[in-house]
Amino acid sequence: MAVPFKALCIEQTLAASLMLRIRGVPTTAYIGVHRDPVQRVADPRGYNAHAWLRAGDEVVIGGPDVSDYVPLAMFA
Repeated sequence: MAVPFKALCIEQTLAASLMLRIRGVPTTAYIGVHRDPVQRVADPRGYNAHAWLRAGDEVVIGGPDVSDYVPLAMFA
């Protein structure tokens, strides 16, 4: 989805989580790093981290495939 401003995965995950919570939809937010240690530090801006949001078994933000990332933290 394109937006007229810079939107990163963490901001999108937090915004979607709040919007769905208001509507009574339970979600879980995840923050993780790339599984491949080389890929973790390949980004010159820092760690190759990612945030995504699940509603049930569906990745609603940050997907569809997040299998390259190891979750470090999750928030329900």
